[in-house]
Amino acid sequence: YQRRVHGGVPLPENTTAPVTYDAPRFIVDTALQHPGATLLCLGPLTNIARAVRLGGPEFVRSLHSVVMMGGAVHVPGNNPSKLAEWNMYADPPSASAAFATLPGVLLAPLDVTRYSYYSAAAQAIRKLRPTAPAGRILKDAIVAGLRSNYTYLYDPCAALLMVCMPCVASQSTASLCVVPKGPKAGVTRASGSGCLGTVTMYATGLEVENYAALLKAAVGDKASQ
Repeated sequence: YQRRVHGGVPLPENTTAPVTYDAPRFIVDTALQHPGATLLCLGPLTNIARAVRLGGPEFVRSLHSVVMMGGAVHVPGNNPSKLAEWNMYADPPSASAAFATLPGVLLAPLDVTRYSYYSAAAQAIRKLRPTAPAGRILKDAIVAGLRSNYTYLYDPCAALLMVCMPCVASQSTASLCVVPKGPKAGVTRASGSGCLGTVTMYATGLEVENYAALLKAAVGDKASQ
């Protein structure tokens, strides 16, 4: 995956010692140590649902908000049936539980992330010469991803929504849930029978120029002449 999507961009050696406990415990402990934080979720919600069970109400109350990259509200999905978005489809029961319990959810669904084109980002940053390691990695990964014909920048789009939602997208509010089981498992839809959720904000449109400008700022430093 790393080679296919990011063109084999080398990453620096990780010198941080691994923790000795699992991801749900790490999420709970970190949230309790930093009350009022925003939780950014960029994959299937398995560990998030486990963290909710592990940390209980204290963990949930410690969170200010949650940004989830996933779901497809008014557009086709990208799972094999085209009904669900992949992160929700990968673990529907966990996604359903997360929707029903987590506070202040902002969903970054395919309705907005499918407009986060590699081409727009690459055009904005191709001439930059970043000196910071993180900026160099981000630039190399985006340019390499464009060469690999990978179309969308799902994760960076969700991260930018977390940083400044009004800067890059419009939004709507609805009571949404994820169907937990059955032939439509993983589908994001309005809450109702057999599918409980909470009032959720979700992004509905991407301001592509603003999005590209924010990515350019994240890469940093001056453009080459």
